[in-house]
Formats: sequence, C-alpha cells, structure tokens
Amino acid sequence: MFKNSLGIISLPIILAFVILIGLTGYAAKNTFIGSSSPSPSPSPSPSIASAQEGSPSPSPSPSPSPSPTPKPSVTPNPSSAPAAAPAVGSTSGGNIQTEVGSFRAAVVTLPIGAQMITDTANDSDCATDCPKKPLADYINHFGAYAGIHGTYTCPADYADCASKKDSFDFSVYNSRLNKWINEGNLGWGGRSMIYQENSGKYVYRQNAGRVDGIRAAIVNYPGILNDGHITVEPSSLSVKQSSKGTKGGIGFNDSNIFLVVAYNVDMHDFANVFKALGAKYALNLDGGGSIALYNGGYKAGPGRQLPNAIVFK
Repeated sequence: MFKNSLGIISLPIILAFVILIGLTGYAAKNTFIGSSSPSPSPSPSPSIASAQEGSPSPSPSPSPSPSPTPKPSVTPNPSSAPAAAPAVGSTSGGNIQTEVGSFRAAVVTLPIGAQMITDTANDSDCATDCPKKPLADYINHFGAYAGIHGTYTCPADYADCASKKDSFDFSVYNSRLNKWINEGNLGWGGRSMIYQENSGKYVYRQNAGRVDGIRAAIVNYPGILNDGHITVEPSSLSVKQSSKGTKGGIGFNDSNIFLVVAYNVDMHDFANVFKALGAKYALNLDGGGSIALYNGGYKAGPGRQLPNAIVFK
C-alpha cells in the first residue's frame, strides 16, 4: 500500500531501498578481503628513520667469542738455596784515623756470635782451571747476610798463572763438606789462620796447622795482628804486599768480627786500621781485583769471581 501525498512512503519503496543498501555493503566487504595489498606499516619514528637514512645499516653486535680457559701458571720449583738474609751488624765507610795516618776503608762489623762459613767452589783439590763464582752466590747458597773474599788466588789474566789458572794453594776448610781443601799444605810455614770451633769460639793462630772440631777455617799470609800486636815483617813481604794498594782482611775481638777493605794502604798500614777498629787479631786476605765485601748487598767489589770465600749467618 502506498501512502498519499502527505509524506507517507509506500511499502514497496522502503523494501527496495533496504535491499540496495545491503548489496552495496556486501560488495565493499568482498573487495577489501580479496585484496593482495598488505596493510601499510606505520612510519618509523623520526629518530629511527634518521638512523636508517643516509647511513649504512648498523651491523649486529658480534657475539663475544668465548675466551680460552687460561692455563694455570707454573711456578718454578724454588731453589734449594735460600735467599740472602738482610744485613746484620753495621757497615761503615770513610776515613779511619790510625797511629800512622788516616786511611779510607769500608768496614762490616758483626757480632761475635755470628756463624762463620768457609766454602770453596771446588769440592776437592784443584790445580788449574778451578771453578769460581761471585761472592753473592756463596752468600745466597747459605742464606747468609755478610761475607768477604778469601785467600790469594792465581787469576787467569796473570801471565805467571798460565799453568795454574784460578787455583789457590792455601788451605781452606770447606764447611759445606766438612773437610779441608788443600789439606796437604797446612804444614807450610809462615802462614796464619782464623777458625771457628764447633762451640762457636773464634781462634787465631799465627802459625797455621791442622785443627779438628771446627766449623770453618781459612789460612792466608800474612797474619797482621796477634793479641793486639802488629806482626807484619816487611822483609818477608812480596813487592805487591809491601806496596800501597787495596787490601782485604778479617779480624775480631771479644765482641765483634771485622771485615775490612782498605784503600791505598801497605800491609803495615792495614794492620793499624784493624788496631784502630779495636781488633785484637787480624788476617790479611786477597786484595786488588779480587776485592768483594758484602752485607745485605755489596759494599765493595764485587771484583773477580772467587774460588773460595768467607760468609756469615
């Protein structure tokens, strides 16, 4: 039924209008679903866009390579020889005023209770090309703290030592082996010695000879101080011994041991240096290029390598 001109719409017109709207919606829906074009992606933010434009794409951070497991460090087996001990006693240097003048000297003063060790680089008598080593090696071997070079030797650079290079003919008691080296020479006359008994007592003998019950001993020439008296006999000295030069020696009194290197002295001057220090007994040792004096470090020398030495601990 249709409405009249007053504005009432007839039923057929309304139905036709509804059908038309439905068909239009269905077509639009099918067109959207069947499209192969993807939905547009949202534009990146300005900061990201600027990083992508005008600069290469950043490489991805590399994965860290696994570090190899470190091998444990191998500490060498420590040497059986202990390290040298710190200095003991006192070390002094400068001019020493004596009855016959003032002489420059380096002096190590040790307590009389120190243990004396006499050692040789060779383990038996040696006639030529004898082993030798620096004073510091003797010191370190025993864990000692002080020391001085030993007997006269025959250096390889001396022409008259060609047949007996680096040898020594003086007797030395090897404390390490508990035996005498060059024992057969103990009877040679005119030589003096200082030794330490097993009890710890220090003894001086103007004329060397065999003694037992000792822990250390060294023989050399000349003995220069005996019970406070100078025993130097100029007529018996060699040209080098009677000339002024650098000399080394060992002495002691009731309280102290003195290791001395004196400069520009003859043997009589040297004896007076020990006397001025208060020593009662003193023995000359080697000198010149063999000079070596040590107390927690070198105080003179080290000079040549040595076939024998005296150390204290």
